[in-house]
Amino acid sequence: MDPEQIVDFEQFNAKVRSWAAGTEAEMEAGVPVDTGDTKSSISRRYKKSGMTIASIGFPFQRSGIFVEYGAGRGHGGSVGSRWLTKTGERRSTNPDSLGKMNTVSRKAQPCISPALEKKLPELNEIVSGFYAEASARVNQFKIDFKG
Repeated sequence: MDPEQIVDFEQFNAKVRSWAAGTEAEMEAGVPVDTGDTKSSISRRYKKSGMTIASIGFPFQRSGIFVEYGAGRGHGGSVGSRWLTKTGERRSTNPDSLGKMNTVSRKAQPCISPALEKKLPELNEIVSGFYAEASARVNQFKIDFKG
């Protein structure tokens, strides 16, 4: 039994791609204007497993996380982080800034998370519908009719 005859993988992938495009647009619409290139840096990536899209990623500039959580120079989280600069220099959070994220002078402006939270139920419907249909069709072939 050929899996391609059981379910339409291309239709599923097209629905997922459409969902991702809409989610990306929703994320971009929520990004505040004064955040540099954050809005234009949001994109989408897909990873396939077999014939279906198995994961979707939305990479964006590192500065987008500052906007999302109210972090920035002098306003670090409780743990801090380490990163490489464009020149390959290793940097880390200044210990004096720890715990100051999302405080009075640097408030969080969530734009990525709200879009995902709003759109995830739609993706859930796409995925669960696809696998329910695939399961039903596979089981249809397994029924042994004895006459």
